[in-house]
Amino acid sequence: MRPVVRVHGRSVASAVLLRCLADKGIAASVAPDEPRPGPGAPQVLCINDVALSLLRDLFPALWRDGPPGYPLEGRAVLWSDDPRPRLIRQEALVIDARALGERLFALLGDVPVSDIPARWEVNSPDSAAPMIPAGDRVMLVARVSLNAPMRPARSLMESLLDGWVFLAPDSDTTGIVQAMVPLPPRDPGAALDALLGQSTLVAPAIAGFGTVQVIPAAPALRVPLAAPGRLHVGHPGARLDPVSGEGLPFALRTAILAAAVIGHAHPEDALRHCNRRVVTSVLSHIDGCARFYAEAFPTSRAWRAELGKGAMIRAMLADLDWPEGAALRLDGLSLVPDALARPVAEGVS
Repeated sequence: MRPVVRVHGRSVASAVLLRCLADKGIAASVAPDEPRPGPGAPQVLCINDVALSLLRDLFPALWRDGPPGYPLEGRAVLWSDDPRPRLIRQEALVIDARALGERLFALLGDVPVSDIPARWEVNSPDSAAPMIPAGDRVMLVARVSLNAPMRPARSLMESLLDGWVFLAPDSDTTGIVQAMVPLPPRDPGAALDALLGQSTLVAPAIAGFGTVQVIPAAPALRVPLAAPGRLHVGHPGARLDPVSGEGLPFALRTAILAAAVIGHAHPEDALRHCNRRVVTSVLSHIDGCARFYAEAFPTSRAWRAELGKGAMIRAMLADLDWPEGAALRLDGLSLVPDALARPVAEGVS
């Protein structure tokens, strides 16, 4: 059977899409090219309980030999005027993003590789649709050595004067540190060092850090995300601000939605629904970030300017005119008339 879908890249979202297509009986292939991760794509994932639940449902064999990464029991958060860290018990898993993608693809079995375009191209690197960021903020990311094993194993998050910092151990001796700042710094290493100099929760756990990478971190959306014969899932299609912790669950939901679009009997209605739903979700996310950062950094001019940029992009996205079509909703792996759908979790539906 000739593949109906060809997927570019071997990301976690791509693997989820291929699993959903297989479950729907839709033939798919993988392109021989290996597109680079989209701007802002994380190299190390701290997967929350929502994403873990989705992955367990789709790939139960991933846990056959134990957790596929470094398990965390919860997180400690010191935010704004908190007198002491809040301890939140919540399952999480820290794992290299590329390694997880490779493990998921191994569980898919023999997905054919094809250099022949299919009826649907997913995450094609030659897409003409622009990626529109809602701001200029960036994440400073570095590998760290730890002063001691973190017991219990948990992540740490802390707000500072002009940004926030997050630490997740990925072994007893190493971890990943991420620091959010409103503008790209001239000297990323010095900027991270200065931020850690303000820290009372995260910094004491770190013995030293390596080369600092700077990655875009403002919410962003490819417009249009979905068009006849073209779809985007995961980071190539949309990016959320890491402060929400919802980046991977959102990416996985875009993959599930894409499978439903491809399998729908009326593609025009399905594409309209996909674009409207993802735009609505991104707008809600931008609004949430604006409230969160305004409360966290009320006196910061840099953050006020950054949120102003986001507001302008938000207004532009809100004015996009998607033609009305059939009212649909995601029900399992299918799009159905809205009145017939069962309730689903918040997010892309």
